[in-house]
Amino acid sequence: MTINQNGLFVEPGQGHCYWFGQDLYTFKAVGEDTGKAYALCEIVVAPQGGTPPHRHTRENESLRMARRSLSGLSKVFS
Repeated sequence: MTINQNGLFVEPGQGHCYWFGQDLYTFKAVGEDTGKAYALCEIVVAPQGGTPPHRHTRENESLRMARRSLSGLSKVFS
């Protein structure tokens, strides 16, 4: 695997954007950008929105909250 050593900079508000239901997903980096090491996605979650509980069998997933909190989040990760 080769990762671009020059880095990747994506301006705020930039990236590939998609609507899934009422949530806005902005992909800042995808496999082609990172040597297939990871993808980075910013998600603006609508009230009562968000991804339903799910599992990944071939990849890891992490979550970082930038603002506020999601009620019921502990149910997703328990």
